[in-house]
Order: sequence, then C-alpha cells, then structure tokens
Amino acid sequence: MNLLAARPRSAAPPSQPAAAETALIEVAAITVRYPGRYPGRYPGRYPRSARAAAHAALAAPALDNVSLSVDAGEMVVVLGANGSGKSTLLRSIAFMLRPVSGRIAVGGRTLIGPSGTALSGRALAEARMALGMVFQQANLVKRRSVLANVLTGTLGRHRNLTSALGILPRRERAHAAACLAEVGLSTLAAQRAGTLSGGQAQRVSIARALAQSPRALLADEPVASLDPDAAEEVMRLLRRVSHDDGLAVLCVLHQPDFALRYADRIVGLRAGKIAFSERPAALHRADIAALYESPRT
Repeated sequence: MNLLAARPRSAAPPSQPAAAETALIEVAAITVRYPGRYPGRYPGRYPRSARAAAHAALAAPALDNVSLSVDAGEMVVVLGANGSGKSTLLRSIAFMLRPVSGRIAVGGRTLIGPSGTALSGRALAEARMALGMVFQQANLVKRRSVLANVLTGTLGRHRNLTSALGILPRRERAHAAACLAEVGLSTLAAQRAGTLSGGQAQRVSIARALAQSPRALLADEPVASLDPDAAEEVMRLLRRVSHDDGLAVLCVLHQPDFALRYADRIVGLRAGKIAFSERPAALHRADIAALYESPRT
C-alpha cells in the first residue's frame, strides 16, 4: 500500500518517480558541541559561568563539519562506534540539539540556516511534522489500544483543546488504520499495546510515525532490542516504506550486516566526522571495521 496518496500534502505526479525530487534531508557542514564535553568542573551539564562556556566552545565537537543528504525513496544507514556521533546526528536533524554552525533542511524547509537563524515556536513544530522518528524503544502507551497509539502520530495536525486533553481525532481513524495495515498489523488494532511482542511494538511505532504523514523518517537503532527474526522484519519494513512510499529514511545501526543488506547507501562516522558515504557494493569489510578501531595514541 502506498500511503502517499492518502496523505495531506502535495505529491509528485504518478509518472514522476519519487527519486527525482530534491533531497528530503539536507545537512550542510554542521558542527555540534556539547558544553559538558571537556575536562573541568562541569562534566555532563551546561556550564554556568562565561569562563566555563568559553572552555566548552573549545571542546572537541560531537559532530565536526558534517554534510550529507538523503533523497526521496532512499534508505541511508549510519554506522559507527559508540560516541562517534550517530545519535547526535539524528537529534540534530530533528532539532532536538542545535548545531553551532551549518544548515539543516527537511522536505525543502530550512530548520536552521548557516547564519544561525532558525525556526521556532509554531513554525518549527509545523516543519517537524515532515520528519517522523522511530527510537530503540517503541514507547507505546501500554494501556491504550494499538490503533489509539497509531492515532497519536496525527496529533501534530490538531493543535486544539481536545488534543491537548488527550482526545484523539476521530476523523483520522481511517488514516491510522491504513498506516497500521502498512506495517501488517491490522488484526491487532483493538489489542492493548502492552500485550505486543517487541517486534510488533516496534512496527506499531513505525505506523505511528507514518500516521504523522512525514516526508522523511529517522530511525535511531530501531532493532537494537529485537531478536534476529523481528529485527529482519523491521529492516524490511523500513526499506519498503522508503522505496514504495518515497520516504527518505536515515537509520542508525550497530549491525553492519543489516546495513550491507538493506541500505541503499552507508555513511560511516568516526570521531564526529564522515569517514565514507558509499553504496554497499563499493565498500569493503575493512572500511567498516576501521570505524570500530580504537584511535591510536
């Protein structure tokens, strides 16, 4: 099922393939620094004094002049060791972290420009609707039904008193049901989310993200907590919504084998910098292994 036709946004004509669009995720020369990431008196939290802030500005960046793009219908997987900047990259694209420099755009709309100007308030919230997110944990409301959990993905389009009170929009039920069908779980619509297996719960979280009607999808280690069969199913699903629905999918993984099998392109991060960005067929195992080697002293 292609959900693009049912989504409340303009789409390319059927004769025009999704890949012909411009990049749906654009990251240009971003640098991200954590104020607490330096030796001193303020580990792990923001420094309060001007002097401490000045020290923080000199800290080694979590991301250093990183640029990448993801096209419509493309699935890109990011690999790298712990601390290489993978999750920081996704959080920056979602504007959960603010880069100190560079540009980020989603669906053709700039979230932060090279001059530091950025969207805020309602404009930022509306721009973020183009970006769905899937995390390592499904984070479902266990007492609610599966369909009700998927419906929560539509709340960003209904900023009113009823949605603020947690009342789900009835007119979105058909759209939510279509998203649930997309992940192959229509028969579980009325079931309590707390009764699902880990793989089923993660598929519901993907349906919830699709209900948002995004143009791009960020997945931060979506299979890290799943057994091998469930992980394969989730990876197949992510690739399918990318290729069939025309979404730009950017996925962080710790499993190189999954990246080689499912990605259209693999980006390697090492110490906050891009080591490579290649099609799987162009990569050697040694290229990937080098991402996980300890730096020489």
